[in-house]
Amino acid sequence: MSDTHNLGLPLLEAGQAQKHVTVNEALRLLDAVVQIAVSAVTDAPPASPAEGERHIVGASPSGVWSGHADAIALRRDGVWVFIAPQEGFVAFNRATGRLLVFAGASGWLDLFLDAALDQVARVGIATAADATNRLAVRAPAILLTAVPAADGGSGDAQVKINKEAAGDTATLLFQRGYSGRAEIGLAGDDHLRLKVSADGAAWSEAASISNASGHWGIGGAAPDSHVAPSLITGLIPTTGEALLAATAIFNADNPVPFYTRRARGTPASPSAIAAGDRFFGFYGGGYHAGGGWSPNAVAFQGAAEEAFTATAHGTRVDFATTPVGGTARRTIVQFRANGTLHLTPMSAAPASPENGQVYYDSSTARFRGYAGGAWVDLH
Repeated sequence: MSDTHNLGLPLLEAGQAQKHVTVNEALRLLDAVVQIAVSAVTDAPPASPAEGERHIVGASPSGVWSGHADAIALRRDGVWVFIAPQEGFVAFNRATGRLLVFAGASGWLDLFLDAALDQVARVGIATAADATNRLAVRAPAILLTAVPAADGGSGDAQVKINKEAAGDTATLLFQRGYSGRAEIGLAGDDHLRLKVSADGAAWSEAASISNASGHWGIGGAAPDSHVAPSLITGLIPTTGEALLAATAIFNADNPVPFYTRRARGTPASPSAIAAGDRFFGFYGGGYHAGGGWSPNAVAFQGAAEEAFTATAHGTRVDFATTPVGGTARRTIVQFRANGTLHLTPMSAAPASPENGQVYYDSSTARFRGYAGGAWVDLH
């Protein structure tokens, strides 16, 4: 008796007696392997199987299933019948609600999780993809999670957005009603940029970060465009607006604090500041007729008057200006750690004096004041 090539169904022989036996056997095999729906994939047979129940035998079978890994186990006439699957068989696993495909030496694979999906033109999940948005997802949330080290992964997770050339765009675009409102990424160059829009058409650059220095530009200004090098540089183009404003509500005499701190050493191992180290400074300059920005023409600085210890934090405050007709800033007034006001000594009377001005004359060792159109010694 010969069998069919694919499913191995028995064929009737010419003049065969009891043909119904052969036909019934073929029908039973068809019933077992056509539209396969198994109860589960398991290594051990169930305790009380129903007639006609089907299972896929797992990779490590036991009991009467031993030696039949990957076979389709069919309960028939009170015994287990094992059918060897052929490559390409598809079965529905009722226990998981997923389709399985038999891949020969690789065994049974999840049809969607284990099969490689390469060179797919587009994918739409709960929505339609198109020629531009080739991956489209309509969902309340999207989760990307790392493969743990225990499962052979590194535990890391990273999303990559790659562009071809520096002038191209690789960004994240945030929309409302499919109209852009914010964009962050590499837009037109290789610096990180943040842009915002009220209508999706007109865009304003809120900030940029230099890929060379890590310095910031605020409000459309390029990093280090004004004073180089600076961690943050910026310009608010609308005149009359405050560059920086702070509001605080306190039900006590608390100030609105602004803190700066400085150390020597490294971030991982800071060390004490030394005498003369400046730990804060406010500086100002202007654009000059020569077509550029002046150096810091005025300054207000805090400095250490001694090396800091756990019990010694002596400090002073310095004020510096630039003289008329000059470009070099110099310190003119200091509030010293010993509680005194220190005027920087001058060897000659200042030019263009006004009533009420005072200086210390180093040539005469006297304080002098300007009053009534003349400098006079102060006794």
